[in-house]
Amino acid sequence: MDFASALKDWWPLIILIFNGLAIWIAWSFRRSTVSPDDFKQLTSDITDAITALDKDVKRQLGEHEKRILTVEGEVKGLPKHDDLKDIHTRLGGVSRQLSEVVGSTSAMANQTATIYQYLLTLNNAGKGQ
Repeated sequence: MDFASALKDWWPLIILIFNGLAIWIAWSFRRSTVSPDDFKQLTSDITDAITALDKDVKRQLGEHEKRILTVEGEVKGLPKHDDLKDIHTRLGGVSRQLSEVVGSTSAMANQTATIYQYLLTLNNAGKGQ
């Protein structure tokens, strides 16, 4: 029995197996793909989710914008670096002037003490006569 006659005897069975295999592959492929209705539903759901997310993001950005504007309004009135530098310079000038006042007051206190000592010596000398 040669191969051609054996193939002729088994030919209907081989064709049946190949047809069954082709039907099974087509059925599996159909199950693994998405139908147009399912695809439309999926894209609709994704669009709705994106729209809801967009609304939420816009709402949150609006809240953050209000907060930032509030903070900027409060920070606008705070002294800047140049203002603090001017205050530091003025305090330095006040400190120098205060040192001069302390020196002058000390000199007047010394003069007053000298005059007081002189008057005490004159008073003590006058009582001794």
